[in-house]
Formats: sequence, structure tokens, C-alpha cells
Amino acid sequence: MPLPRPAAAHGMSAFLRAVMMLVLALGGHAWAETPVRQVFLVQDSGWMEPFLTAEGSQFRPLVEALVAAARVPGADIAVATFGQARQVGGRPSPRILYDGAYDAARIRAAIAAIDLPRKAGSAAYADADFNGALLGAIRTGLRGRDGVIWMVTNNKNSPGNSAEVARNTAAFYTALRESDAISRIVAYPVRMPLKGRNFAEGGFVIYGIGYGAAGGRALEAAVAAPGLKALFNHPPVNLKPVLAGGLTLRFDRLDTGGLQAGLENGVLVVRGADATAGTALRLTAHLQNGLYPQRVAATRLALSWSEVGTEAGLAQAAVSPAEIADLAPQAESGPLSVVLTLPPIRRPSGLAGLLSDGRTVDGTLTLRLAGLRPTLDPAFLGRVRPTFGSGLVSGVQVGGPVGVGG
Repeated sequence: MPLPRPAAAHGMSAFLRAVMMLVLALGGHAWAETPVRQVFLVQDSGWMEPFLTAEGSQFRPLVEALVAAARVPGADIAVATFGQARQVGGRPSPRILYDGAYDAARIRAAIAAIDLPRKAGSAAYADADFNGALLGAIRTGLRGRDGVIWMVTNNKNSPGNSAEVARNTAAFYTALRESDAISRIVAYPVRMPLKGRNFAEGGFVIYGIGYGAAGGRALEAAVAAPGLKALFNHPPVNLKPVLAGGLTLRFDRLDTGGLQAGLENGVLVVRGADATAGTALRLTAHLQNGLYPQRVAATRLALSWSEVGTEAGLAQAAVSPAEIADLAPQAESGPLSVVLTLPPIRRPSGLAGLLSDGRTVDGTLTLRLAGLRPTLDPAFLGRVRPTFGSGLVSGVQVGGPVGVGG
């Protein structure tokens, strides 16, 4: 069953393209967005036994810290557990333990109340239904509107579970990958080796799921905020889009040659060029790899300039070196030399040209990346494989379009 659309869901796109504007005028504005609800779902099936029962487990304190780090002032929070509906008498899934404004003491009490239910009429622990949890979190926790779902799970289900739940699990992963209602997904792998009475586990995963466009933006803001960056030692794994973060061209030095240059509203503005003699504008830039956990094994760079208006083909752009190799995740390349050459510009004819003391040339400097080869970073693989095997990284593909960087 496809996921429902949010009830209140409210440039340029090209393959492997990052754009910088070199213009003489630009306007822009920003607006504040109404905070969206967040739901924190904790799996309470049998496979979670070590995290919930082992002596000295830091699982509950970490969930508390997650809620505190991800919360947004003015937005309500729901804390819930999930297992499998109708397996435990009188116990829904998800089961809401707290719903309201952030309150550290009440949230701590809700997390402390998480237990391991057993199947009705049996001593066996309950199972998990991931798709049921996702749908329930949308309908009940988010009330059908845009928001963020944080799912804490070890990705395990009973091998002897029903065919219905097996189909639901497949539907869950299909929904995450293909549903337009899910706009953004990240994952934080957490290593926490623990041994319970019946099971031993090496760690778990915290998924952040953005439901609806506003939910995706809220998740993006949470990931970039200081709270989550301080809580985790590494950036999150981007699962949707896989290559979120993109590659960005950052300029850090300008050889003005006597010109007046500076950033205005995020746009580089250059004044004082000699129109009659022509000008060569030289900049130093770096290519930033905003991907994680993808490393750029190799890519080729090509730079072009396009003017706005009637001056098409006026300027020429070049970048050197023209190849990048072995660029680590969240790192930037060595210096790149960017040269923009403006030939002499004729004075307009007629009275307008006679009275004019300057010309304005607006345009876009476009960097295209060809032959991009992203690979999973060996350091990331070495860290997660001992705990999670290949299950987590199997979905972290390394193909597809890279996000546009500004």
C-alpha cells in the first residue's frame, strides 16, 4: 500500500552541476517556516533485549539525548514504541508514551517505561512490523501532516514471522526508497556491544525520516544543527537522496588586479574593470565534497561562462587542474585556479553610448563534473561492517545524480 501524502504538504537541475553566479545585481529573501512535529519511535521487539535490559546499557540515555538534540522550539514531540500490532493484547503499535511540548523529565519517564512485551499467551518476545510502525507514526504521531520520524532499531525481525509481516517489511523498504511522500532519509549507525539474557547485539541504527517537503527541510536543519553534530562522532549516512550534500565550488581568494570585488547577497560583484582594454579575473577555489560516506575516486572538471542578455559568448572561463582524484568525504580539494577573461567591450553606439561611463555584464559561471566516480569510504566500511555486516551499507549506492552546490 503506498504511503499517504501529507495533509498539509506545501532552478536549475542538471546531472553533476554546481553553479556560482558572477553578476552585478541580485535580490533574495528568506522566510521562517512553522515548526513541524517529530515522532521518536523505539523498537521494543525481542531483538532489542540487550539494549533495554543489559546492565550498564547507555541506550536509554542516548535516546533521551537524541530527543533533546533534535527538538525544535515550538514544535511538539511524540515518544513511542513499535512492535507488531495485535500480537500483544490491548497494546497498539506504535504505542504513544508521551505527546506534547518538550519536557525533559516527562520524556525521561516515558523512555524509562519502554519494556519488552511478550506475545499474547506465549513466553516469546513480540516481533516488529516496520511498515505498520511507519504508517502508524504518520497517522497518529504526525497526525497525517509533514514532520520528522526518528526510528531507533537494529533492523532485525523474527525469521519465523508471518508472511503478512514479511510483505510489510518489503513494503517498508519500498516506501522509503520510492515514495514521493518521503523526501529525506538519513541514518546514524551506533556501535553499542551489549549482551542480554537471550541475545547479544553489536549496535543499532537511528533513522531520520522526513515526511513531506516541510519534514524533509526540518530533518535537513536538524542534521546541520549543533545538537546532533555534538551527539554523534560522524556525519549521518545519506539514504535518500543517496548523494545528498553534493559537491560545492568554494571561492576563497580573488586576485583583483586593482579591481573592487566582494560578495553582495551571496553573489560576487566586481567593479572597475577596464572595458576598453579587457580584463582577466583570477580566483582561487576549492571543490568541497559534501557527500557521506562517499569518496570521490575521480572526476574531470570543465568550466563555462554564460552571459545574461545580448552579450552571449563574450567571456571565456577556465579551471586548472582539470582533474580531481581521491577526495575524501566532507573534505575539500587543493586549490583550483579559475580564470575569467573579458575581452574589450565596445561602447554602445548613439547618444546612450556617448553618455554612458560603464557597462554591466551579468552571467553565470558553471562547473560541470564529468566521469564522476564516487566510492564508499574505506574508513566508514571498516567502522560499520564489524557491527552491521553488509545490511546497512547495501542501500548506500554510489551512482545517480549528485546534488547541486552553491
